[in-house]
Amino acid sequence: MELYQLQYFVAIAENGSFTRASEALYVSQPSLSAGIKKLEKELDVSLLERRWRGVCVTPAGQLFLGKATKIIAEYQSTINALRNFQERPVLRIGMLCTLQVKTIVKIIQSFHELYPEVIIELCDTHLDELNDWLVQGDVDIAVTVLEEKSDSPTTQMLFQQRLLLGVPSNHPFAQKQAVMLTELEQEPFIERIKCEILSKMTPSIFEMMGVTPRIVYRADHEEWVIALIQAGLGMSIMPEWEAVPGITYVPLVKMQPIRNVGLQWSQKQNFEIVKLFRSFVMEGTWFDERFQALN
Repeated sequence: MELYQLQYFVAIAENGSFTRASEALYVSQPSLSAGIKKLEKELDVSLLERRWRGVCVTPAGQLFLGKATKIIAEYQSTINALRNFQERPVLRIGMLCTLQVKTIVKIIQSFHELYPEVIIELCDTHLDELNDWLVQGDVDIAVTVLEEKSDSPTTQMLFQQRLLLGVPSNHPFAQKQAVMLTELEQEPFIERIKCEILSKMTPSIFEMMGVTPRIVYRADHEEWVIALIQAGLGMSIMPEWEAVPGITYVPLVKMQPIRNVGLQWSQKQNFEIVKLFRSFVMEGTWFDERFQALN
């Protein structure tokens, strides 16, 4: 039995509806249903009766509701008591610098609203150093790029992204269905330093096509790349982000790199706070459909 399952049940009982509970918890209805089903199976009793106008709590559910409410209140009371200590729980999150910050911020914000007692430390870097941070225990969990067929017990897929050509929305390329790599040769190009996909390709995609890009800027943070394109200072091969004003994403002819973004943690850092964050992220609905979210 997990704490989130109790929270799901109490929210449904209080709201009288899976839909309203889903909205209140920022959790998808399938996740709610799966959590309740798992809870009922573990308890071997029906807690909720589904009706055409909503749901109603069964007699067994009424008994369990009182218990669950007390457990949640006791948990929150224990967490609140930690505020009296000099040291509060700290969650150290490492983030790949080629990720868009605002995509992750909404997760952090929602987590903080639910667990305000937890201090969240955020830091970002490129892939190799981020992996080192995990091994050395400098971060507890990372939002990073995963191997294509990773089935490690210390990773969890979040979403996939296409790498497309990001161009200013007023550039002629923005009107094209696709762009050939050779067309970039005379265009100002922004190189994404230590790109975890393109920099690993040998030979590079430009070398394979005999193209020499006209590099005008180099940047290792996604926010810099986005800002430079928005300012009309160049274009770049980059991940496709949701609703970025001033940027249009155009496919490259016969080329479709894809990256897998997910959570990764160390077995040495298997603290309760890490488990809590992982469960919170996986139960939420955070990503645009174009990211092919897998939660």
